[in-house]
Amino acid sequence: VVVLVLGMLLLAVLAWLIIRSILGPLSGAVRSLRRVAERDYTTSMPARSHDEIGELATAFNAAIGDVRDAMRTIGGSARRITDHSQQMAAGAATIETSSARSSEQAVAASDAVTDVNVSVQSVAAGAEEMSVSITEIARNSTEAARVAASAVDVAGEGSEEHTSELQSHH
Repeated sequence: VVVLVLGMLLLAVLAWLIIRSILGPLSGAVRSLRRVAERDYTTSMPARSHDEIGELATAFNAAIGDVRDAMRTIGGSARRITDHSQQMAAGAATIETSSARSSEQAVAASDAVTDVNVSVQSVAAGAEEMSVSITEIARNSTEAARVAASAVDVAGEGSEEHTSELQSHH
């Protein structure tokens, strides 16, 4: 009976040690996995043995190391993308400013063309009025020349009659 009780007691201690050797590392694995679930990629599992739990710890540490490397790479890429986006935004702002200036210059050029067009039309209207005036002056000059010629003819006829009368009176 004593041997049986001692055997049972020894068996209970061994069972407790085995359970503790399994549950301790598994609890550590669960804690590490919870930290990863909370996005803490700095955690690791201690690999104290070469059994399945030790292999689990080694695989976990390698996987979390790859995740850390990937996060660093992603972070660097995100920073570069942000830098390039800011450069593109600055370039777009410069293009927008240049476009606005070009638009303003196009409006100014259009206004200048409109002013020139109005001036040309004004000059053309003035030229047309001058042409009408010159035509009127030419017609009046022709009429004046005709009247003068007629007056000369009349004066010449009157002078001949007067000369004839004078000669007939003498």
